[in-house]
Amino acid sequence: PNQQVVSLEGKWNMYWQQLLSPADLPAEGGVLVDFPKKWTSTQIDGQYLPATGYASYELRVLLPPGSKGLGLNMPDVYTSYRLYVNGKLLQANGEPGTSAETTKPYWLGRTFALPEGADTLHLLLQIANFHHSKGGPYKNLTIGNYTEMLNERKRDSALDLVMSGALLMGGLFFFGLYLFGKYDKAMLFF
Repeated sequence: PNQQVVSLEGKWNMYWQQLLSPADLPAEGGVLVDFPKKWTSTQIDGQYLPATGYASYELRVLLPPGSKGLGLNMPDVYTSYRLYVNGKLLQANGEPGTSAETTKPYWLGRTFALPEGADTLHLLLQIANFHHSKGGPYKNLTIGNYTEMLNERKRDSALDLVMSGALLMGGLFFFGLYLFGKYDKAMLFF
């Protein structure tokens, strides 16, 4: 992971309808499922899961000796999550809960530094969705050099801002053509 970004896609242990904390592990009733995969595409006991609900995912990652300066890129999920690494809460978006009243959705991907000196990462990811037609994870988590991953996220954000500015300027241009022209409605609609 120090030389390249490593995806954490694959088989994760999933606990459906359970929001486990690090103190609850090891737990009973986990099922190996493909990660990332939306809940409506995930089967447990031959049944597809609904889009609403909550789950906990667990994965153990073995790191090469002497790994330093690593970061984790956590994408957004449908629609709230808490991520524990080695028993400590490192990241949260929204408030995962067991009902629509106790769940607060929030969409934001983040990149953050992982603890130094660890040779093993125990990841526990709680996800809850009661506010969207899709539920669960749909993008890969990745591990790599923290500085490089953070710079990549900043470049993506800068490109989004440039594109938004270009669209805004184009809109203002056509609005100006409408105002200073012959009030052609096609210009206003464009």
